[in-house]
Amino acid sequence: MSKHHLSLRGMCVLVMAFLFGLTFGGLVRAQKAQGLEYPAPRYPKLREVKSAADLLEIARVVVRKPSRRETLRPGYNVKPGEKVMMVIPSTFDPLVRDALAMAIREAGARLDIVLLSSSEPGEASGHGGLPQDGTVEATRMLDPQAGGGQYYQKIMALAKADRYDLLIEGSGGPQPVSAFRWERIPWSTAEKFILSASFPAEVQDIIDRKVWDAFKNARRIHITDPEGTDLTWSVKPEHLEKLLKEYDDPIYPRGTYDVVKRGHISLTPLFLAMPDIDAKGTVAGTINHAGVFPYTKLYLEGGKIARVEAGGRYGEAIQQVLKKYETVQYPGFPGKGVGWFIEAALGTNPKIARVTTVTKGEGMTWERGRSGVIHWGFGVSIPVTASHTKAYREKVEAENLTRGHFHIHTYFNTIDVETADGKTVQVADKGRITFLDDPEVRRIAAQYGDPDDLLQEAWIPAVPGINVKGDYMKDYGSYPERWIKVEVEQHEKNSATKPR
Repeated sequence: MSKHHLSLRGMCVLVMAFLFGLTFGGLVRAQKAQGLEYPAPRYPKLREVKSAADLLEIARVVVRKPSRRETLRPGYNVKPGEKVMMVIPSTFDPLVRDALAMAIREAGARLDIVLLSSSEPGEASGHGGLPQDGTVEATRMLDPQAGGGQYYQKIMALAKADRYDLLIEGSGGPQPVSAFRWERIPWSTAEKFILSASFPAEVQDIIDRKVWDAFKNARRIHITDPEGTDLTWSVKPEHLEKLLKEYDDPIYPRGTYDVVKRGHISLTPLFLAMPDIDAKGTVAGTINHAGVFPYTKLYLEGGKIARVEAGGRYGEAIQQVLKKYETVQYPGFPGKGVGWFIEAALGTNPKIARVTTVTKGEGMTWERGRSGVIHWGFGVSIPVTASHTKAYREKVEAENLTRGHFHIHTYFNTIDVETADGKTVQVADKGRITFLDDPEVRRIAAQYGDPDDLLQEAWIPAVPGINVKGDYMKDYGSYPERWIKVEVEQHEKNSATKPR
C-alpha cells in the first residue's frame, strides 16, 4: 500500500506510534518519593515535520470526516465541485494550512484562502515570552462593544455573496449562522494537528456517549480538584428535559443538544435558564482560555458568584464586572447580575496537549479539550432555549449590555455523579476519565492500535504541590507564568517538532 492510500485505521496507528509520554525524569522520581497521589507529569514526543506532505494523511482524514459543526471535532465532508473558503490568521502554521489545502483540492473542491493580518505570536502579549495574561476574559465584559460582531458580518457577507458551500474559520465558539456549512479550524500548529486531528472518531464517539449517558441520568453532581475546587449542584429531570427539547441556537436544530456537544460535554444544562439553581461551593485555578493569572478562587451560592478571593488583576476585573451589572435582570436568568454559573464543560480527547506556543503569546483555549479537563464558565451568555433567546437579544441590544462569560480551567478533577436510583458513578478520578478504561471503549480502541497507548493522556501538566514536589502557592499559584514557561521550554527541548 502506498503512502497515498493509507487507510484511516492504518494512518491512526502510524500517527499514534509517534507518541509516548515524556515523564520528566527527575520530576517523576520526586513525585513518587514525596508520595503525591495525582498522576505524574507527561508531555508527548512528536515526530519531526519538515513539509506539508508529512501531514497530508491526517488532513485527508479531516477532509473526509462528516461535517459536525463542532469546535473540538470538526469534519469537513468535502465533495467534488464544492466551493470552500478557508479564513486563517497570518500566524497560522503554513504546514497545516498547506496540508489541508492539498487534501481539499485533492477531494475535487475549489478552495480560496483568506489570510488575516495579525502580529506575530507574542508581540501583543507584552509578557516577554511568558504565557499570555488571562485578565482579558473579564475586562472584555466591561465593554459591551468588545467582540467580533463586525468581523463576523464581513466574513458571512463574503461567504454568502460568492456562494461558498463550506466556510472554514475560527478555533472555537458557536458559529453565527446556518446558511452554509461552517466548520472550525483549531489546529494552529503542527503539534495540535498531529496529536488530536487524527484521534479515531469511533473511539471519540463511544467515550462521549458514555460520559453523556452518565450525566443524562444524574440527579446530583460533585466535583473536586486539588487546586481548590469543591462544587455540588442538583440536576432536576424537568430541567434536563427542557434543555433537550428546547435547545435552540442559530446553528443546531432543537433536540440535538446531546449530539452537538460531543468532545465538549456540558455537565450543567449549558446556558439554560433554571429558576432554582442550587450550585454551592468553590471553583479555583490559574488558567483560562486567554492565558494565565494569579490564583483565583470563586465562592458560589445559589448558582452565582458570591465572593472572589485573590486573583490579581483577573480577580479585580471579575469584581468590577459583577459590580457594574449587579442590578441588571437578564431574561432567562433566575436573578439579577452577571456572575451566574453557566458552564462546566468536560474535554474528552486524551491526545490534546499544551503546546509550546503558549510561551509566545498563544492563549490556553486549546488544552481545555483534553480528556478530564473542565473549563468552568461564569457570566450571562445567551440562554439557548426558545422561550428566552429572543427577549435576551432584544434587551442586550436595546440597553447596550455586556454578554458572554469568563473561565477557570481545572486539570485534576474527580467527578462523582449521583443517579436517580441512588447509585454513584465516578466519571473522572484525579483528572482521568474512568470510561477510558471501560472494556467497550478499549475494544473499539484496539481496532486502531494498542489501547494502552491510544487511551493514555498525551499530556499531564506539572503542578507543584499536586503532582510534583514543591509549594503550590510559592512555586506556582502566585506567579504561574514563571513555572509554565520553564515547564514548556523543557518539553520543547525534548520535542522534534518546532513551533512556528
